[in-house]
Amino acid sequence: MSYLQGVVYPPPSSDYPPVVIIFKSDGEILAARAAASMQAAESFLHQVLEEVKSQLDENLTTSPQDEQSQ
Repeated sequence: MSYLQGVVYPPPSSDYPPVVIIFKSDGEILAARAAASMQAAESFLHQVLEEVKSQLDENLTTSPQDEQSQ
């Protein structure tokens, strides 16, 4: 089963922003985004991973019959 991971990389200096990277278990990068601050980067990462989890949970609780009846 594949899964997603995310990390916030702090900037190497004040000239650069923090960067959020979201990637699959095989290392494929799915998203990368610069943020205005470490707090904004961590918030973005949390939000994205929660949205993905919610979508996966919804897909797991929806049976094929439920989808056919829609």
